[in-house]
Amino acid sequence: MPTQPTIKAATANIAGAARQLNTQSRNLEVLAGILSGCDLIGLQEVVSVFSADGDVVRDDLAQLMAFADLSEYHAFFFCRLDSHQHSSPLKWGGAAFVEYYEKNCRILQGDAILIKNDHFVCDFWNDAREGAALFQPIPWYTGKPTFYQGNRNTEPRAMLLTRVKIGGQNVLYCCTHLSALSEENHKDGAASYRKPTDHATALRRRQVEWIAQFIQSYQNAAEKEPVILSGDFNAAPDAPELAALQSLDLQLVPFSAGSGDYTHRGHRLLIDLIFADRRFSGTSEIIDLSKYEVAGAPPISDHLPVISTLTLPQNG
Repeated sequence: MPTQPTIKAATANIAGAARQLNTQSRNLEVLAGILSGCDLIGLQEVVSVFSADGDVVRDDLAQLMAFADLSEYHAFFFCRLDSHQHSSPLKWGGAAFVEYYEKNCRILQGDAILIKNDHFVCDFWNDAREGAALFQPIPWYTGKPTFYQGNRNTEPRAMLLTRVKIGGQNVLYCCTHLSALSEENHKDGAASYRKPTDHATALRRRQVEWIAQFIQSYQNAAEKEPVILSGDFNAAPDAPELAALQSLDLQLVPFSAGSGDYTHRGHRLLIDLIFADRRFSGTSEIIDLSKYEVAGAPPISDHLPVISTLTLPQNG
């Protein structure tokens, strides 16, 4: 009887854009150690910075890969925000970026995918070229101006789509980071919390519907390749805006007992998720970063990574 292939898929918002988080190399080193060994890794809030002369000042993805010796991976980074194209002092003059902004550096922020070489296929045009990932901005559905105004309400969102091979069959692996709007954030005294609004829910619903249609347009009609979708959804697993994922025959990879109740540490929300084709079986684990943190030092990230162990039957 053939062995059922088992892989690990991960999603991690590495907080490259969250104030002073991850400006310390140790934080990336810890994350690299946690994620190393995973077959498919989706990352959000990845940052690259270039000096006015074009020299690399900061490269989160390269540093992460160097720490964990992830040389056996294909890496794809696509920026959603470019300080030279999306210029706004509200964004780039904030605490996380001001040291670069004042020096006229070019700052790129986006998402990334890492794929173990064992699972790398090629690109969607079926030739030998590398760069086998599709990056697609998600359309806006708010009716508001689409130009970036330095806040999360106008921040462009996107998805990455790759084709990988698991146990001899092709699988579509995707990573995304959906919108969160400022109107969802509230304060109760010193405490802050997030409460979804109808407006924000409707926006994410349209984003998820678009993602599902985009993925379906690249599924091989004969194979109907299974899909794994990971990311920071800014929505709970049972949120109504995620219902459109059922059209891809996806279900949440359930969390194992004792794994934890939330992935966003500030608001204690469960929003970093991995969905997989129903033909997969497996469970997810939330990684408690507090076990790796040093007293008095900044937290490693405001999000906790999620790692899923997935098994796909040989015959799909």
